Amino acid sequence: MANYIELKTEDFKEIFNSLRLNYQEFDNPRSGEIQFKVKTEHPIISVMIYSSVDKKMGVTRGVGEDAIRLVFWSDRDNRPLGKGKRIYRVTNMKSISDRISKTIKEFLSKAPNESLTDWRYIKAILEETVRISSNLSFAENLLTGLEKYKSLTDGQLAYVLGEVSPKGYATMEAKILSKGWVYDPTFVEVEEEIREPGADENEYEAPIKGCEAPQENGNGGEDRGERDRQVQVGKYSNITVVSDTPGMELVPTTGYPYKFEKFNPVQSLVFPFRKDDCNLILGSSTSSGKTIAAEIIMEEILRGGNR
Repeated sequence: MANYIELKTEDFKEIFNSLRLNYQEFDNPRSGEIQFKVKTEHPIISVMIYSSVDKKMGVTRGVGEDAIRLVFWSDRDNRPLGKGKRIYRVTNMKSISDRISKTIKEFLSKAPNESLTDWRYIKAILEETVRISSNLSFAENLLTGLEKYKSLTDGQLAYVLGEVSPKGYATMEAKILSKGWVYDPTFVEVEEEIREPGADENEYEAPIKGCEAPQENGNGGEDRGERDRQVQVGKYSNITVVSDTPGMELVPTTGYPYKFEKFNPVQSLVFPFRKDDCNLILGSSTSSGKTIAAEIIMEEILRGGNR
């Protein structure tokens, strides 16, 4: 069961002040959560932070409404831009603060080069127009062109965005907004790799075993014969790994673009299986580095020219 941390408005303001940010609370009458808008070096693009702090209660909402979300915001058009990032309120307060700070810094560094033309938003407008419109041909043609060429001309955009089209009637955006349509940008998860020294590293439970771990031979190679003979579908055993397990050697990250020197116990346990064509089941706690375990395997797949 994940440990959800409760946050208040003051916690966010403390983070903003520590980063010396120019921020303000954003008044969104349609939202039940407090939102903060952070200025960037771009003249008309900010970072919008959906805090998940309930306006009435003054604290973060319950499980199921727990995600803190960050996304670029067009001050000109008063709407979100591009993909956002989602931060879950798990592990501990320091981890959450570090992840929020790190993500804000990433947004601020990218802001000067961010474009106001968000093709995901354009596509969403066209798809919604096709869904509700009785005259589909124009919107369908634009949607087909966008999917094929990844963009539209300025003349075509004039019929999609804004309030009034070149012919004097409402644009597609204006029509669907008048019907209550709300754009919901895509949010991707922020990896929880920032941890206090020793935090969440005491115990990892990893039910893995579809393959037998390869043994290193004296020449540094792998003895695959015995391992291949022991690959048996449907036979699994649970391996519980703790950080002080006798003989548990952590694998160096040499040759990988990570800033830490050794993989953690979960990642080190997965490492011997990286070249195997077999199924693995990895079950471990939140923030235990499962994404990097997957990246280790993906690296070998891509290196071999496979999908």
